[in-house]
Amino acid sequence: MILDSTVFPFFVSMIVLIAILLVVGVHVWRNFYAMLFVIPVSLFCGTYGYNTITDVLGYSIKDTIPDHSLYLKHMVNDDEEIIYVWIVPPGKSKPKGVEIPATKSNKKKMEQARRGAQAGIKQGIEQKKHKPGEQNDGEYMIYNFTIKHLPNKNAD
Repeated sequence: MILDSTVFPFFVSMIVLIAILLVVGVHVWRNFYAMLFVIPVSLFCGTYGYNTITDVLGYSIKDTIPDHSLYLKHMVNDDEEIIYVWIVPPGKSKPKGVEIPATKSNKKKMEQARRGAQAGIKQGIEQKKHKPGEQNDGEYMIYNFTIKHLPNKNAD
């Protein structure tokens, strides 16, 4: 794994934090209450810090794309095993990066979405519907995205 230069300061600070907590742990290992404090705090700091930094950097996540999401862009990784798709989930204003399987169907659908978006037609994306009992292996379908007109709140 290659260490990203933008994450390097975070990892250095985590190593320093762990070293300090280990020194404290070694010197007060007989004090039950001190260790009851040091161990959870170190686990919390490491986990919360890592989750925060990856959210801030915007790394894509392995997740299903929520139905009725707005397609923005996609790219296939070098191994052609994963498609990185940038979407705007329904009810959100910030884009999200999602990893989906690079099946033939998904590649075809993402290219269809790219062409539609380049033509100026907003593209919606949702998981392909299957019959009851069938398993969805991460297949998606694309459609022309339209915003449904909401009722006017100020109308009588």
